[in-house]
Amino acid sequence: MVDVAEYYGGESFETADSIKYYQLKHTTKSKETPFDPSKLRNTIEGFSDRYKALIEVIGKESAQAKLKFIFVSNRSINKGFHESIKQVALGYSTNLTNQRKLELYTGLNGHNLSDFCKLITFDITADDYWEQRNILASETATYLAGSDVHSPISLKELITRKALSESQNSNSINKIDVLRTLNTNEDALFREFPKNCVTAYNPLTGE
Repeated sequence: MVDVAEYYGGESFETADSIKYYQLKHTTKSKETPFDPSKLRNTIEGFSDRYKALIEVIGKESAQAKLKFIFVSNRSINKGFHESIKQVALGYSTNLTNQRKLELYTGLNGHNLSDFCKLITFDITADDYWEQRNILASETATYLAGSDVHSPISLKELITRKALSESQNSNSINKIDVLRTLNTNEDALFREFPKNCVTAYNPLTGE
């Protein structure tokens, strides 16, 4: 189960240098209650299914080098289960109950399970929904000249449209899509620098 995929260096499994798959789980009611292993089952099963399928396409070596599976939430996960995943990734022995759950959820064991666990990251420090909206508005304002309160909304609508079935044949978002949505281009993307400024670093071009 994947909510968002980020491709770096190419737009296909074969051409991309790095691929990150994200599962997003935010809550407003159970933030203080850690995810139990059973609540993570669908996520881990989805990640492992994609991992095994991609091994068939790009091979085990490329899969290990390119893939990352990232679970993002504003809610923590069961500490013991999280620790077991890290121990399995390192090839260490761990709590037998947790290991059996991982084997059940992934259909993997031994070094194959260890290799898969090496690719999983749990980011449980995500901001709450409203805080994320404020951050998006602030960061958008940093890159756009003037005050455009509609830009964050436009970006959200772009992502929503791409997630709908009507876009199933073209559900990717690239740099051009973002620039068009913001009604700008790379040259006009940043605020005007002072006239005595000699050089500037553009994070989009690395220049």
